[in-house]
Amino acid sequence: GQSMGAAATLKMALSLPSHMEKVVVLVSPALLVGNQNDQSDRYCPSWEGRLVKQITGLVYWLLVQNTVARIYWRCVMSMVRLIGTWVIEPCAMYALRRAVGTRRFWHIGLSFVFFGGSQHVQDYDALRYQWPSIGFGWER
Repeated sequence: GQSMGAAATLKMALSLPSHMEKVVVLVSPALLVGNQNDQSDRYCPSWEGRLVKQITGLVYWLLVQNTVARIYWRCVMSMVRLIGTWVIEPCAMYALRRAVGTRRFWHIGLSFVFFGGSQHVQDYDALRYQWPSIGFGWER
């Protein structure tokens, strides 16, 4: 399962007979907030189902019902967005613009692509890739 499909995959695995071996691989699972009125216990009455319900209930309490935690979380995320927007993003755009605008950057990068290595990369090959990157605003 991946992202929002993780919950469905987990419920499907828990609904299989108990004697079957179940292997669930979650790739980048999303953190889901459970609903306290959810009737999922009738679908998975096993201990795994109760554990999932307790974990989602804890996440629900921390992020929805607990006002102090919610306010703290929003303040932290606002500061992260502010630092990212005003500090990290301009610095990264400047560094990227400076690096990509050089012939050496493209020469090294193209040497990985060309069969035979760097001796097959000519200066005009690097220049063809370098020219579009000189224009302002491409890095956004």
